[in-house]
Amino acid sequence: MPVRAIYRRLTGGASLRPQQILSLLMLVLIGCGRPAQIGASEDVLAAVDALYTAVASKRIELLEKSALRIEELHKQGELPEPAYRQLKSFVEESRAGQWDGAVRKLHEFIRGQRRQGKL
Repeated sequence: MPVRAIYRRLTGGASLRPQQILSLLMLVLIGCGRPAQIGASEDVLAAVDALYTAVASKRIELLEKSALRIEELHKQGELPEPAYRQLKSFVEESRAGQWDGAVRKLHEFIRGQRRQGKL
């Protein structure tokens, strides 16, 4: 949600006091953090790539296969909980037919990953 829309919603168009401006700025900054990291596992990387392919191509059968693989990797301890929750939200959004929103969010999630391990 754009900052301007948040401002209007919080204030009803009224001017803000300095404390409110600071609070709003903190909310925006907190919301702009990096996505959860998937770690260095090549299996997890491959699963995330497959999920992206499924969502971008709007293929439900591939989505379900990817979702199962992500679930397995999480249960095996290869996929950290915060990243698992984010990936699961992309799967749920896609299942609800919101493919375009899910692919944009998944793209940002992937772009926010930091390479770990050997280069």
